[in-house]
This record gives sequence, C-alpha cells and structure tokens, in this order.
Amino acid sequence: MFWIIVGVVLLSIVLCSKININFIYTYEQDKQLIIIRMRFYGIKLLNKVIDLDEVENKDLWKNPFRGKTFLENLKQVDNFVHSIIETVDTFTMTARIFLRRIQVHKLEWNTFFGTGDASSTGIIAGGIWAVKGSLIGFIDTTSHLSCKPIMSVSPHFQRKYINSKFDCIVSIRIGQAMYALIKVIRKSSLKNEVYI
Repeated sequence: MFWIIVGVVLLSIVLCSKININFIYTYEQDKQLIIIRMRFYGIKLLNKVIDLDEVENKDLWKNPFRGKTFLENLKQVDNFVHSIIETVDTFTMTARIFLRRIQVHKLEWNTFFGTGDASSTGIIAGGIWAVKGSLIGFIDTTSHLSCKPIMSVSPHFQRKYINSKFDCIVSIRIGQAMYALIKVIRKSSLKNEVYI
C-alpha cells in the first residue's frame, strides 16, 4: 500500500512538471539551421542541431508529369491538392491544441535584409512586418504569452543580403502535453473514419 501511494505521488509530480523547450531557427544567405533544446528540471534532455541544407530532398525538383497522359497528370494534381489541404488542416488543428497549453517565456525574431534596390527593400520590409505581426497575434491569442515579443526588421537599402533569427522558449506541463497528444490522435482517427 505504501509503494502505491509513493508511486501515485511521484506520477503526479512528473505529470505536473514542466518541460522547457528552446527552438532557434536561423537563415543566413541560403543556409538554414534549426536548434532544439529540451530541459526538465535543469537537466538537458535534448540538444539537436538540424542543418536543413543536408536534410533537403534532392529529388524534390524532378518533373513528376513527364511521360504521363493528361488524365493521369490531372489525377496526380488533384491528389496533391487534396493532400496539401488535409495536411494544412491537420497541422492547424494540432497547432491550436498544443498552443492552448503552452506558455511562451521568450520570443525574439530579428531580420536583416536588403534587395539592392531601396524601393523594393522598403516594400518587402512592410510585408515582413505584416507577417511577423500576424504570427505574433496568432501566438498571443492561442497560447499564454508571458513575455514581451522582441521583433526587428533592419533593411539594408544598398546591399543584397538576408539574415533572420527566430528564438523562442516555451514550456508545457507533461500531463498537458500527453492530454494534447491523446486529443490530436483521437481527432485525427475520427477524421480518418469520416473520410473512409
């Protein structure tokens, strides 16, 4: 009986504990890098560096329509569009379920760029501000933002250059992450049953 109580108490402590996740994305002159770090009570669980240039699929730009009839190509485009719509729908549902349970502790996004032409650089700077503002608004309405977002767009009007860094630290309770995962699996399996 004593060990059952100890087990329940330990399980409760683990489920109520938070995992801190640090996500860093950098883009500099066609080089992309993702760094993911996870900590649990200060203990480093994960420190993963992903170089997207190495992960990139080399067969991505092959012509998928070569050697096929028009009807086969049309069917392939139709399947591709349906799969994209389903993927976006699933991603949006998953993001909303997880973001409701996430607390954001740090959010920085700095962009330095230039096109070499002052007028187009100014127009693109406005577009980048619009994208950043929309994304921060989405994060603010769907999650618990406990910090002031730090964003900057620094245009270089006489130079062709791009450098962007996104740095975010979030935390989620293990129990809430497990609940969100179960909810996503249940919703996706229900959706698959409806499509069948």
